[in-house]
Amino acid sequence: MRRGTGLIALGSTLAYYNHLSTYAYVVFGDDFALARRLSAKTLHYESISICTSWNCGVSYAQAVANGWLLKDAGGAYVRPYGDEYLPDVGNSDFQQAFVARALSVLRRHPGVDGIEIDNIQTDIASITGGVYPAAYPSEQSFADAEIRFVAVVGRALKRAGFYVLVNAGGFTHDRGFDEGRVTNAFWRRLAPYVGGLMNEYWMQDANHLTRLMDDSGGGYMRYWSGWQRLVRTAQSGGADFVGVSIGTRSHLRTMRFGKASFLLDWNGCGGAFVYTVTPAYTSRVSPWNEAWTADLGTPRGPKRLIATKVWRRDFSKGTVVVNPTKRPVTTTVGGRRHRIGPSDALILTR
Repeated sequence: MRRGTGLIALGSTLAYYNHLSTYAYVVFGDDFALARRLSAKTLHYESISICTSWNCGVSYAQAVANGWLLKDAGGAYVRPYGDEYLPDVGNSDFQQAFVARALSVLRRHPGVDGIEIDNIQTDIASITGGVYPAAYPSEQSFADAEIRFVAVVGRALKRAGFYVLVNAGGFTHDRGFDEGRVTNAFWRRLAPYVGGLMNEYWMQDANHLTRLMDDSGGGYMRYWSGWQRLVRTAQSGGADFVGVSIGTRSHLRTMRFGKASFLLDWNGCGGAFVYTVTPAYTSRVSPWNEAWTADLGTPRGPKRLIATKVWRRDFSKGTVVVNPTKRPVTTTVGGRRHRIGPSDALILTR
């Protein structure tokens, strides 16, 4: 098993991917029989959303029967995506129902280590078309309800010996989002209750996957250092960090930049970088590539600044150098000179 690597394979797709025995984390959909045999930390995909086509957390029928589906001020159901509905995550009965179902699923499938919960948002309006539920008419009120939900679920599953990974992010118009301050603050509130925190579209533009972050300042995608801080934020709160980048099999720069940005503050224990080939999580195309899966061993010390905004960190089996600037840089590692392009990284093994 290579520490610091992860795979997400949703639906019934897990069997299509190779190197399954090598990943440290595997988030999966329906493939319980295969997942339970893996040495990885295996996590069943769940969501706070209520779906009509499949049960993601709590069934649609149960949610309707108990009045757990939220409505907007006009009385219409709040809909995040497609066939999904937004539940009342602050309702204690809903929270207990979510816990009960998660525990039931996990206990029926011994060998599975826990769950991943999707769609925990800094601002729920980022996935509902700008709509807030009448019961939670602001960004802050729904975020507070999410924290209560995660606290109840996380504590209950932890007590039962299971691991909870939460995908927590989402765009918000609040001051401080561009710099990553809003997300870092949200993560500090979540970290005590979970095993790990996930950042999707790690170091890339969700709308233009080949556009990678830099650290020049002046707007979103220009504050690499603020978003890279999420690794430390998670770990300092007792949670693992999981970063996910998306692209094609040929986007080696995205692979390098995402993995190396993760490694700069990785504690050498839990957590992972995940690279997934488009269409994300269901492509059935193996993302495995030494550009991001290379084994560098354990950290030899903290990252250090080797030029303006250029960082290096040494490991027992290699070195990473990250250049989050808008200009190329040249550095020497092991007596050899290497040129690193803008928003790119060097990952060397020895």
